Amino acid sequence: MQPQQPTALPRPSRNRLLFREQFPDERVILMLRKDFVFLLAGMWVEILLALGLIVLVIAGLVLDWEFVRKGWFWIAWLLGALSVAFWGFVDWFNWRYDLYIITDRRIVDSTRRFPFRKKLAEAQLDRVQDTSYIKDGLLANVFNYGTIIIQTAGEAANFQWDGMPDPMRAQAVLRQAVEEDLRRDAAQRTAGLR
Repeated sequence: MQPQQPTALPRPSRNRLLFREQFPDERVILMLRKDFVFLLAGMWVEILLALGLIVLVIAGLVLDWEFVRKGWFWIAWLLGALSVAFWGFVDWFNWRYDLYIITDRRIVDSTRRFPFRKKLAEAQLDRVQDTSYIKDGLLANVFNYGTIIIQTAGEAANFQWDGMPDPMRAQAVLRQAVEEDLRRDAAQRTAGLR
């Protein structure tokens, strides 16, 4: 009986690129972003401010506060609401476009900061020496997220992917990709000897 294979993304068609830096003949095995809990945790101030703005209007209308009928109040309220919405958009953008990718060739850590900063780090699969994951605390275990640590050989820095959903599965997929890369390299070497 063969061991159960971890599930991964379906194979994309050869002409469909899933991220900007993907090579045309490269297959994405798993694409991750931080767990949704991290988006909510990063937006708690915006959520509280938005609720505060809503409560202020409702209380002002129900209690018939005089300043709620003034034009300056609605201008200030609208500016506050737009500021909170923009701040929330920035947090969402940063969460949405931080990608952690395992392909059939390499691992890619692509982070963006609104609006103009992008950082890309990558390592070939044959440089991966060790992988581990940490699920620390009650929330991490309840919501099943954690940190994946990838140690690489050479000058490249080690990778630490925080807030990854289902880190045990992601580590298994990465380990399987590294093993397949090693088998492919060994097959190419033996074919070259013939």
